[in-house]
Amino acid sequence: MKVGPDVDCFTTSELLRALVNSIYSEVFEFKAADYSDQKPVVSSLRRNLQREALGELLRLSLGGGRRSGLIVTRFGSSLGIPPDARSLANFHLKRLLNKVNNVLKENGEQEQKMVMDDSSRAHLEDVQRRIEAVLDAEIVVSSP
Repeated sequence: MKVGPDVDCFTTSELLRALVNSIYSEVFEFKAADYSDQKPVVSSLRRNLQREALGELLRLSLGGGRRSGLIVTRFGSSLGIPPDARSLANFHLKRLLNKVNNVLKENGEQEQKMVMDDSSRAHLEDVQRRIEAVLDAEIVVSSP
């Protein structure tokens, strides 16, 4: 639905930014501390939430498939993903990747190594790998 320029409405851009920032708050608001298996950077519940959200964002970015229970459907020309939504998904994936890279880099290059729990490190490395794979795949697919 289109609205006039004078009407204040909630946009797709605002929705995606709010979702990504809140779901990945541990990454966007990262603070060095003494983390451990008992006090992880990202809790098990939050890692699961982040995995699911990332899957949806990656599918949106690629312009295809969305899981619906056990049935996998494909966005086709009849449903379609608005080009702006796809571009915004790519934008937020790049933002998230940049933040994850910074957190992992910070964790690896400090003089006094901060200890990050293995589960959070593995999770963030997986997030990093999955985003890079999709962004690289998009370049290959869109190349002539």
